This record gives sequence, structure tokens and C-alpha cells, in this order.
Amino acid sequence: MKKTKRANAVSLVVFSIFMLTFSVGCGGGGGLGVGNRGGDVNAPVLTMSNPEPDGRVSDMDFHSGNFYMQFSYNDGSPMVISTLSVTMKMDTGSAQDITSYFSQTDSSTIKSSNLYNYTRTLFMLQTNDTSHSIAVTISIQDTAQNTGNTSAGFTVYPVGPGIGPPE
Repeated sequence: MKKTKRANAVSLVVFSIFMLTFSVGCGGGGGLGVGNRGGDVNAPVLTMSNPEPDGRVSDMDFHSGNFYMQFSYNDGSPMVISTLSVTMKMDTGSAQDITSYFSQTDSSTIKSSNLYNYTRTLFMLQTNDTSHSIAVTISIQDTAQNTGNTSAGFTVYPVGPGIGPPE
């Protein structure tokens, strides 16, 4: 009877150690969820691919439903789209958050959709006779919590009766 109690106590201690070890992890392995750097200390590289950085876009195209912005994402770890932040500033105005117009289209692309709902509020197409400087800033984290960011810009130029593209 004494041996049985002692064996049960030893079994309970061994079982407790076993459960404690596996409940907190036994080292190594594991996934690369947000916060687990997994050795990755490099920030993602973001590049504007549409429109071309420092390029020109007509005001008609800028207001069109076909206009979009696109960024390429390059990193050894996947992006965490919930950390995305995109702002756009026209001329000397303040930066406006336009993140809600962007989504991840594949593992290396972030693209806007329906952006014309915003761009059409910036100026009246019918009376526009001025070029506008557009500055876009984007940032995002990878699953290792490294933040990548970039800024790019382009010019929106007026077209209309008697107005052509800039030379």
C-alpha cells in the first residue's frame, strides 16, 4: 500500500512535468506567427509599381475608375496586411489615410481598388487647369514585426480643351 502511494505520487510528478513542458513549449519549432522573428531582422522592401514613381498621370485618368496604385512587397517573411498604412497628400495639403482602398492581391502585391471614390473629391475635373503633386507613403509589417515603408510621388497634369500633356 505504501509503494502504491509512492508510485502514484511519482507518476503525478512526472505527468505534471511532462504537461508543463509541452504547455509552454519545449524549444525549437513553432510557427512564424506575428511576433516570432524566427531570425528575420530585415524590413520588408516596398516599391511603387503603378503609377511609375515620379511619373505623370492625366487628371482624367486620375479620376477614372481604371486608376489604381500598386506596390510590390519583397521580404523573406509574409506580410501582415492588418498592419498596412497608406496615406496620400496632394500639393501642400495634409496627408489623408487611404488605407481602406488597399488590399493584398498576392504574396508580393498590394493594390488599390475603387480609389476613384477618393480621387474625385480632390478637385473638379471640369475646372482643373493646374498640375498637382501627389505624395504617397506606405508602411507594413512582416510576420517577424519588421516594418517596411516607402514614399513615392507622381504628378497629375490637366488635359482638356486647349490643354495637352506637359512636355
